[in-house]
Amino acid sequence: MVPKKSQFSPKGPNFALVKLVLERLYIAVADLTLTLNFRHLKLAAKDPNGGRRLRSQVCRDLDCIAAQIKLVAAEKAKKVADAVISISYILKKKCLLLEFMILICL
Repeated sequence: MVPKKSQFSPKGPNFALVKLVLERLYIAVADLTLTLNFRHLKLAAKDPNGGRRLRSQVCRDLDCIAAQIKLVAAEKAKKVADAVISISYILKKKCLLLEFMILICL
């Protein structure tokens, strides 16, 4: 028996279920991979309340990285703001020049 064409299409009857299962599987694999890497590299320590916590040195390193990222983002935002200001200044000058030319023509 030949299966129906709809069974082969990505939008078949079980497509949503398969997509949901795969998404959850990917998340579980990523979580397990991070957990194992943290344990192997000794980045996480056992918490007395249960579970695991990042070591203090790791937290400081992550805070330092976050500060560097924030600094770079602020520098980029400043460059964009400076560019916008310079473009608006140029446009304002061109508008004034255009108005002057219109006044002369009248």
